[in-house]
Amino acid sequence: MVTMLNTSGSKIHPGDLIAWTFASKGTHKDKRSKSGPRRIALEVTTTHNERVFGRALSFAMAGEVVDILIKQ
Repeated sequence: MVTMLNTSGSKIHPGDLIAWTFASKGTHKDKRSKSGPRRIALEVTTTHNERVFGRALSFAMAGEVVDILIKQ
C-alpha cells in the first residue's frame, strides 16, 4: 500500500483502478513544454489500460491524499 497525492484532477473513489500518465502543464493538452522534467500524474482508468498499477482504497478529491494498493 502507498499513500499518494491525487494529481488526476478528478475525484477518486474506493475501488477505482489507478494508472500513471504523463502530466501536461501547458495550455494545450497534446503539447508539452520542452523544458524541465516530465511529471507523472494519476488517472482513473479501466481494466484495458496497460499502465494500471493499483486500486484505490480511499476517497480523495483532487489535490488530497489517496491510499492505493499496488498490484503485483
